[in-house]
Amino acid sequence: MATIDTLTILDGYVQGRSFILQKLAGYAVEGKYSAEGLALFARLIDSKGEVLVVKIDNERQVRLIVEQSIQLRKELLELAGELEA
Repeated sequence: MATIDTLTILDGYVQGRSFILQKLAGYAVEGKYSAEGLALFARLIDSKGEVLVVKIDNERQVRLIVEQSIQLRKELLELAGELEA
């Protein structure tokens, strides 16, 4: 099964060598990320998990609990690996 089919925190699609992000934890966002960008984002998240607040814009932010931040890190790394392959 492709990584894209197992995502629970991220929602989007692969276009060429980029991931087009449409939702983060159910919140609408827009972004285009390379494998390097996804891996960099993943490295910012503690592997043991942490409460994480991601600022979307001046008015919106997404708050993830520890378990969600662990899952987000996993999904980012898996997508990065898939894009590099």
